[in-house]
Amino acid sequence: MKKIILIILTSSFLSLGFSDNHFPNAFSMEALQCKFTQGNDMDDAKRVIAQWKDNADKNFSVPYNAWVLTPLYTSTDDVDFDFAWIGFAENAASMGRIQDEWLATGAETIGAKWERVTDCAGQALYGVIEARAPKTSFEEGQAGYLSVSNCSFKEGKTGLDLAE
Repeated sequence: MKKIILIILTSSFLSLGFSDNHFPNAFSMEALQCKFTQGNDMDDAKRVIAQWKDNADKNFSVPYNAWVLTPLYTSTDDVDFDFAWIGFAENAASMGRIQDEWLATGAETIGAKWERVTDCAGQALYGVIEARAPKTSFEEGQAGYLSVSNCSFKEGKTGLDLAE
């Protein structure tokens, strides 16, 4: 009984130990930067995306939200892609589960079609924290705009400094 009480007391104070200098809850985001293969365009990619979406609806056991981004303008010469794909999961474990489910159910067939239409140079995984929530909710089906910056931390600074 003493051990149970000690465990309860200890666990009730754990949050105090993590209340400072901890990274806030982060979503996971995967990103692809893609070019169209010769003779293909966004209409071709959308046909494959529709098949991917059907597969995801049937086989993904955790929430996943995907977006296709097309550049309207860029500020540097190093943006060399036709579109980007970003996908969000609630955490890294969920993203891993989604990747496993994709590999088991669609990567071989739908993935092969995707590779015939696009050339995506690599894949990246990011931890994402919300810097500012929108004042009004986004509505599904409406066009949205996104601004992206490529930044580095100043010397001695980390992601924890952003969270403050």
